[in-house]
Amino acid sequence: MKKLISILICTLVCAVALGQEVEVKDYDALRTNTWSLWAGGGIGTVWGGDLMPNINPGSGTQISPFLETGVHFNIRPWVRLGLDFGFSKFNSEQRFDAVQPNNIAFRDLQMLTHNFNLMAEFNLLELFKRSNKRWNLYLGTGLGYRFGVGRDYSGNIGGTHVQEASSLRINEWLKAGSTNVSAKGPYIPVRLSLEYDIAPRFSIGVLAGYDGGLKKDSYLPQSRLYAGVVLRVNLVGNKQGYYTRAQQRDYFKSQYEKAEAGRKEREAQVFQLEDELIASQAKVSKLTGEVGAAKAQISQLEKKLENSVKEQSIQRLINEAVIYFDAGSAEICPRVEFAIKQIAMFLKDNPEYKLYLTGSASKEGPTKRNRELSRERALAVKKALVANGISEDRLVETWVGDEGMTFDPTSRRVVFDLR
Repeated sequence: MKKLISILICTLVCAVALGQEVEVKDYDALRTNTWSLWAGGGIGTVWGGDLMPNINPGSGTQISPFLETGVHFNIRPWVRLGLDFGFSKFNSEQRFDAVQPNNIAFRDLQMLTHNFNLMAEFNLLELFKRSNKRWNLYLGTGLGYRFGVGRDYSGNIGGTHVQEASSLRINEWLKAGSTNVSAKGPYIPVRLSLEYDIAPRFSIGVLAGYDGGLKKDSYLPQSRLYAGVVLRVNLVGNKQGYYTRAQQRDYFKSQYEKAEAGRKEREAQVFQLEDELIASQAKVSKLTGEVGAAKAQISQLEKKLENSVKEQSIQRLINEAVIYFDAGSAEICPRVEFAIKQIAMFLKDNPEYKLYLTGSASKEGPTKRNRELSRERALAVKKALVANGISEDRLVETWVGDEGMTFDPTSRRVVFDLR
């Protein structure tokens, strides 16, 4: 009992300390895949069995204080598994008004029983919708094994009568006996416990249970019925998303310090970026002037090139005016658009000429397709010249396919003939 009182005092101290913890609403998260340690104590009663063999009177019902502890694993909020250990003590005394046939005057049995069990417990309150999940009602059962050790004390009295010649001599005695005894056997435990979470890490409650023995043995009670208090420490923490107020203060303090350091760093970066922006603006202004000068120079070069083209002879223009195409394509590449523009410009300045366009294709692919491809190339060039302002009646397209051509890429072309 002294140990039980000590545990209760420690419980009150822990409750005061843990009362400063943060309120948690999501208890399901704290009761999933978590461990808990518990201890309990109280009183019970034992009966049945052959507590005092070899005497006539029955053992009766005896008071049995107990202490128990264990470790549990919460699989889900509604089920947990546990391994428990406990011990209980009982004292069975029998006195007789008359000496028994075997000279026994009294018997006193003192036993200490150790219990081990594996249990599965189910939270019955999870069957109902409830807003306050601090309350939990567990009902569990399993399989246990117990063994007891103790001493069997007895007191014996007796006497003898001796008839002598002239007298009767009576010899009387009183003897005390003490025997070490032990017993063991399996049992079925059933336990009901109502617990309240004072804090997420700490619970307190009451329990009641029944142990039914599976083996009848000397000095071992057949059954035990008990009730008491239970204290539980739940091993939850940061991994389950739980923080005490002190931990939250430290967390928010560290977050604030990080944010403040980040703000100062960003301010320094802003100042640096402003300096870089000013330098970049100066560079942009300089480059803008250089781009303007380059554009003026390009414009001058284009005018010179235009005048130079106009000065070329008609024969050289015809010899060099060849439009090449990619394999299997009739699409005009951007690199030849300038040549088409120059040809169109020449035709505008010389309206007396007609331009004959002849499309061809290389030997790659079927002949029928190559002929169609050479036609598409001639029409594509004609369409480009029309887009540059040349009348269609001044443009005559012809096509030869791959006739007279080779596999060389230069066969993929359109050539011109001025007449």
